[in-house]
Amino acid sequence: MAELSGKILLVAGEGGVGKSTLIRYLLDRSYQPQKITVGVNVESCKYDVDGSDIQVTIKDAGGEERFRFMLPMWAKGADGALLVFDLGRFHTFLHVTEWLALMQEHIPTDRILLIGAKSDIGIRRDVDAMEAEKLSEKHNLAGYLETSAKLGEGVDEAFSNLLRIVLEVQSEIPINKV
Repeated sequence: MAELSGKILLVAGEGGVGKSTLIRYLLDRSYQPQKITVGVNVESCKYDVDGSDIQVTIKDAGGEERFRFMLPMWAKGADGALLVFDLGRFHTFLHVTEWLALMQEHIPTDRILLIGAKSDIGIRRDVDAMEAEKLSEKHNLAGYLETSAKLGEGVDEAFSNLLRIVLEVQSEIPINKV
């Protein structure tokens, strides 16, 4: 198994959208609703992408308004990002472009993957997948995926796809598009 150089990923979005819960599921394979992240939380793990081990550092950016001004600093040095909104809270989707503006100075938009979190909410859904896909296309993002840390759906796909995109852009390994 090949080992590739370490990668830094940023996970950003409004407070309470499920960023920390997604990361916790990735690391522990468990659903644990998280408390508000104060500032930034940093996690590290080895992650297998297509048979290559990658050391991944994940910056979990606090989504509260009082931390927003720090996002460009946290984005600096990141190889890619998950931009997360809550499918059951439309206002978190409306603020996606604000978060994007804060990140894109340091992270190219083609390395930012839009994530609709909490896909398990069923009829309480406030954001249509087509709307999110259009927003992703409009801003030339890496794509759009929906996740549920509660059910364990789409979490690995989100992180794997983002890492594949980062590796392809940085020409470390050839990637087959998913």
